[in-house]
Formats: sequence, C-alpha cells, structure tokens
Amino acid sequence: MKISHFTLLSLIILNVGAQASTSLLLQIGKDKTAPFSVGKVERESEEFQQISTDGDSPVRALVFKTVIKLNEEAGIKTATSPNGKVKIEKNTLTVEAETQNAEVILNNPNGKKDSILIKRSYSGTKVFLDGCDKSFPELRTDSKLSENFALGVQCYIRGGRNKAVTISVPTSARILSSSFFDILGKGERWRVYELPSTTQNQQAIGNVLIEVGKSELNFSFISPKSEEEGLQKAVQGLQVENTALKVENKELKTKVMSLAQKNQKLTKAERNYLERIADLLSSVFDVSFGLGVNSLNLDVQESDYGPLQKTSAPISAQMKVESQAFFETYFLDISSTSSLPIAGDEDGLEYFSLDAGGSYLLYDKGSFKVYPKLLMSYRSFMHPKSALAVQVGQLGPGVRVTYDLTKNINKINFQLGTQPLGSSSVKSHFLTALEYVHTFSGNKSWDLGLKLEMNSFSVENVKGQSRNLNSTLFLVQVSL
Repeated sequence: MKISHFTLLSLIILNVGAQASTSLLLQIGKDKTAPFSVGKVERESEEFQQISTDGDSPVRALVFKTVIKLNEEAGIKTATSPNGKVKIEKNTLTVEAETQNAEVILNNPNGKKDSILIKRSYSGTKVFLDGCDKSFPELRTDSKLSENFALGVQCYIRGGRNKAVTISVPTSARILSSSFFDILGKGERWRVYELPSTTQNQQAIGNVLIEVGKSELNFSFISPKSEEEGLQKAVQGLQVENTALKVENKELKTKVMSLAQKNQKLTKAERNYLERIADLLSSVFDVSFGLGVNSLNLDVQESDYGPLQKTSAPISAQMKVESQAFFETYFLDISSTSSLPIAGDEDGLEYFSLDAGGSYLLYDKGSFKVYPKLLMSYRSFMHPKSALAVQVGQLGPGVRVTYDLTKNINKINFQLGTQPLGSSSVKSHFLTALEYVHTFSGNKSWDLGLKLEMNSFSVENVKGQSRNLNSTLFLVQVSL
C-alpha cells in the first residue's frame, strides 16, 4: 500500500574526510529542481512492505521511501545504508529506510565517499494505516510530542477469525509495552498484537506505549460501534416495515379470497392454493425481545497471562426474528444476545452471541412437532480487566421440539444442538434450551414466555491452550 503526503525532506551532503561540508534543504512539492551536487529528489512516500507472515496473512511494516535522480556526470554506481535498503538503477537511487533520518553512503568512481542524510519531518504525530476499516478499533493518543513522529498500523484477520494489528515505528523509537499479547516481533521495531473481541461501544480496550526520544507516547485502541446496536436498529426498522406489510397483505388476502369466491369454476385444489398464498402474504415474521441474567463461567488453565477462573452474572438482553412457515414446512430465524457486567463490576465478564438458522417441519402430530435444524453460531467471551478474549464461530446440527399443552395458548419448546463444524478450535460444544410460552388473545395476540438456555464450550487456540466456557441464560421474553 502506498501513501503520499506533503513533508519536509532535508538532504545534507557530507564529503567524508574533507573539512568542509555542504548542506541543502529541499521542500518536497514546492521545489524538486533545486541545485544539488549529486542529483535531485523525484519522489518520496510512506509504504507498507512485507517483513514476515502470520499463517496465511502477510505482516507489513511502515518504510520511508525516497527516489533521487543522480547526475550522470557523477558516475555513482553503488551505495549502502545502515538504515535500510538502497539500490541504483539507470542513475536513479532508491532508498527504503526503516527510520525517518536515513544515512546513505555514495561510492564515487574516484574512491571517495559522499554521505547523504535524508530527514523526514512531520507536524506532530502522523499515523499511517494499512487495511484498517471501520470494523477495527481506532487508534488515539492524548500525548503531545515536541518532535515529529510517524507510526504505521496494519490491520488484518488472522486465521479467518480474530482481528490483529501490526504496529511499526522508526528504528529511532522503541515499543515499550502493551496491554495486548504480542504474537510476533519481539525485539523488532514492529510488533503483531491480537485484539480482544468486545461488545463495548466506543470504549478503550487496550493500549501501546512507545518511547520517542526522551518522551513516552501512549496510544489507546477505541472499540468501534457495537454490532448489536446496528442489529437493534435493523430489527426496529424491520418491525415497522413488517407492521405496514401485514396491513397491506391483509387487504391483499381479502381481495384474493374475494376473487376465489366469485369464480365458482375454481377447483378445490386451486382454492386451497390461493388460501395458502393469502396466508403467507398476511404474516411475514415475528419479533421477540427478552431480558434477564446470564450466568457466565470462563476457565483458562494456561495462557500468556497465567491461569484464570472467572464467574459472572451480567444483565442480558436478547432479540429474535423468526419467519412464519414458507413452502408450508420451512422456517428461518436470527437472534442476538448481549451480556454486560453490572455497573461498578470492573472484574466481570462480557458475552455476545449471534445465531442464524433454518429448520424443517419433519414430524407433525397436531400438538407435537419435530424440526431438524442447521445453525450458524458466533460466540464471544471477554474479560476486559485482563484483555483475555475467546471468540468461536461454527456451524452444526440441532433439533427443536414443540408441544402444545393447551392448543394455541400454552406451549413448550425444547432444543438440542452442537456446533463443532467449520471450526478447528472448537473441541466440543453442547446446547440445551427450554422455553415456556403463553399466548394472550385479543385485538392483537402476543406471547409472554420464560426461557432457559445453556451452552458449554471447550476450545483450543493455535498454541494448544484450552479454554472452557459455560453460559446459563435465563430470560423473560415478549413476542409481538
């Protein structure tokens, strides 16, 4: 990735071994043709170049690139630099430095050497980004530096699941510490950190401390807007649209049935087909909301932070959208659950889940029904205080059973499932859910229910470190 901007570039020419020295200041963008005994600057930029790999993902760090057109009469063919890579091709000198102030040694044909000092200046602190979209945390700092400083941040998804960043600094600076676990780059001018998953909205999730000269610069990572907030707005919008659709579709159903009654020549099968279409049009999907508590348990026997055993019971909210039957026997549903610690509980656990599934009515005996189900689940556990996080996303089978205690008034729903497919980190998983629903009739019927849902996970990261996760969710829910 190439990023150009307006900077101040100083070229200081030193004749090695001579008493006198000549210096020249060039303003890039205003005067690229100023007199220069060796040549002139053609281009300068900041770029990210690959320096390592993390699985299938390339790891890139910030470099400072300068292109200088050398005078042909100078006859310079080779050059070296202690601060990065240099090459000369067709009288063009290209410098890819790891620092803002790079020294380049030019080898003259007469055996003498000229030293060029390339200085890159910025107004304050400059951050260059590579692959960082709005889903990644934002980098902020409240620290102020008297000297200029450039920082590179590369963002990528490691292993197809977790977010990671590569922080790269000039060799004149040094990464001191971070609240994140560093995966790669110890002892280098760059570090790779895996970011924790969090449902916090616009909150600091960690920091990196960098030494620049005699100053220490603290950078904080601010989490993006939560996925749950976007889902809530989407569900609310869909609910408004659904209400309007139901009104319009009821009118359409009346018109369809009116046409069927007027046309006495229709067969019974044709009339039944029109009735099924009218029923489908009049009912699009149902929306339910739940509120309760979630008993969470995170057991980590081994990690880079040491063992950790935490139990928490945060307040939880759930939203679910479920379609009515289409093609008579098929159903779709999507639900989101968020659990946040009670205010003041700084040592609590956070939990977020997003489930989407489809089911099929396989067995129907009136009050007793069985639905095989395919479910795609995402789960995120986090302990903000230690920044330890576990995210799992997987696909798997399940089954849902419903039984009407009193037809269309009292109903019990029971679900079993396991989602080990598509995830190398999930070693075992088991889901159990029990739900009681009571329907209130009137001008507009609505449901009130109690739900108990239990999830048990055993996962393992790329280092072979195991984590055991348990969630017991109890909700009071209303369905519209």
